[in-house]
Amino acid sequence: MSLWAAVSGHANIIVHAAGWLEGGLTASYEKLIVDAEMLQSIAEYLRPIEVTPETIALEAIVARL
Repeated sequence: MSLWAAVSGHANIIVHAAGWLEGGLTASYEKLIVDAEMLQSIAEYLRPIEVTPETIALEAIVARL
């Protein structure tokens, strides 16, 4: 979970973010998968929300009223 601290600190590049255990003394394929999923989740969480007339569907809201 130290990845969240790096992202919160506005890190641009995070080296060795996947698969490392015990400070890089060992590596694990299982942890590589979990870390990759965490990286994908954080990237999706930080993706800006697109706000346009098409994405907020104002026409559909007005039609329901």
